[in-house]
Amino acid sequence: MGFTHPQCIRQNGIDGLVSIFRYNNLLKKLIKTIKYRLATDILDELVSLAKEEIVTKLDFFYNLNNSLLFQPIPLHKQRLRERGFNQAQLIINKLKQIYDISDCDLLERVKNTSSQAQIIDRKERFLNIRGAFGALGQTERLITTKTFFLIDDVVTSGSTVKEAARLLKRYKAAKVYVFSLAKG
Repeated sequence: MGFTHPQCIRQNGIDGLVSIFRYNNLLKKLIKTIKYRLATDILDELVSLAKEEIVTKLDFFYNLNNSLLFQPIPLHKQRLRERGFNQAQLIINKLKQIYDISDCDLLERVKNTSSQAQIIDRKERFLNIRGAFGALGQTERLITTKTFFLIDDVVTSGSTVKEAARLLKRYKAAKVYVFSLAKG
């Protein structure tokens, strides 16, 4: 858990990151099983294992700002149809069972990108995800001055969450933090 160092903060960047687990081989297998084998009960176990840590970390951020909005990283419509669910939304649903949070659906994936997990090169990841998100309808005004937690299952290079944060900040979000199950 941490904030972005004051000298490293970018105008449209992430203000902090909270991850529950280290992204190792076991977590990689578990998350792939959740996403591609529809074994969403594994998510129940992961959240149950880390319940105390999750509450402690969320308490810290709620003490800074008690009107946080939890925004899942959106999937493209085609990928959502193929998978049948958005794992980031599932994470939010699990968090709601242990913590009183407010979620929102202000972003959409407008570009059907290749899976970031399949791209090794950081620059290629950046280019793959660039311009992938848009604000839904007239929601730009709902973003202004709000503080967000972007939710994703895994943060590795951070390209995906940085791109989503860039959009939120472009629409004048006050702060954008990231919550992920794992960081690698």
